Amino acid sequence: MPLFIALLVPDERLTIVAKLFEKYGFKPVKTDELHLTILFIGDYSGVHAHRIASALAHEKVVMPDTLYCKEVTLLPPGKNTHVAVIVEKDNRLANAREKFARVIERLGYSIRDRYFNHYKPHITIAKRRRGESLPPQQLLARANTLLPRSLHPTHLALLETTPKGYRILAKLEAKWD
Repeated sequence: MPLFIALLVPDERLTIVAKLFEKYGFKPVKTDELHLTILFIGDYSGVHAHRIASALAHEKVVMPDTLYCKEVTLLPPGKNTHVAVIVEKDNRLANAREKFARVIERLGYSIRDRYFNHYKPHITIAKRRRGESLPPQQLLARANTLLPRSLHPTHLALLETTPKGYRILAKLEAKWD
């Protein structure tokens, strides 16, 4: 199953913004599954997932206790299948990303993060089903007026993607700053 490291951001205000896009075929992400991906690791399961979890559990990183929202947009460009909240870049996110990548590579695993060299911190708040129309620009503008300016992550975790959503494999150590 795909593994990734993320900050959990279960904020109901993001769900309210996401619901604006429902009539255009976008399904809001469940509030308890809202997250900002730090690093997508790849498809590892069983003993490999537990080995990665064990190694990451011994690492401590500094994480921002506040994330600052910039805008609501559609991602990826051209496909527009996700409604996402773009978060201001923060060196602590980039540093943690690099540290976690080194730990995983030292274990002999390859990182499968397609955004590895151009990380754009964001929180996906809704996903589109195929064949639906795109929301008008005015809706994006309205969503931006409702967007909270700041969010507070609750945990840093190693997550596994399952057919029913995400599952926490391990909560990771973070110094919140």
